Amino acid sequence: MGYNVFADMGLPNPEIELLKSQIIISLQEMMTEKEVTADRAAYLWGVSAREVPSLLEGGWDDYSVEDLMRFADALNRNVRIIVNSRDVAPNEEARTLVLTA
Repeated sequence: MGYNVFADMGLPNPEIELLKSQIIISLQEMMTEKEVTADRAAYLWGVSAREVPSLLEGGWDDYSVEDLMRFADALNRNVRIIVNSRDVAPNEEARTLVLTA
């Protein structure tokens, strides 16, 4: 499996932290692509405008993976998590995050 900085940091549930970070990166990319402001994202996500920058900068502790998936959905994207066998070729990831339009 690929490198996980959260495991190196000794954080509990490093796989969940990595997944959240991947979703956050995708949310940032979607917001840029669609020119969605923090105020608009806050409205769509049902959070305060001041929470959006914090969330996008790593303050995701109060949010579940499901919350982040809902935020992607509000930007008209679906998150699909594909779990593959651990018996994959060395150059392949065992877990893949896919965002679809």
